[in-house]
Amino acid sequence: MIQTGEWGAFSENLLTDGRTGARLALTEIEQRHRELVELEGRIGEVRELFFQMALLVEEQGFMLDNIQANVSATQDYVTKANEQIRLAVKYKKDNPCRKLCCYLFGNCLVALRINLSIVGPKGNEIFG
Repeated sequence: MIQTGEWGAFSENLLTDGRTGARLALTEIEQRHRELVELEGRIGEVRELFFQMALLVEEQGFMLDNIQANVSATQDYVTKANEQIRLAVKYKKDNPCRKLCCYLFGNCLVALRINLSIVGPKGNEIFG
């Protein structure tokens, strides 16, 4: 070809090979671009998932703090309730009013019995 001067066919083959190579390279670049765009979308989805997870963790942190405060308050209430029950049992056993009422009731019964013995059931005196 070089000797005959047919450079056109040679250059045409080079251009065709160059165009095919360029088209293949362009197709490969376009494919990689689509894959990168798809990867970018997936990374955005993962980012959104992590953001939602962070919100849930923060929200649960407040809930855990609230639960912990309630448990602590409950422990205080139980301690106070136990003390109040202990005092109530003590007061029930040592109630002076109860003892006084029982003593007075017993004495009233004895006095009534004595009075009925002396006066009689109808109010008439036995001695008189």
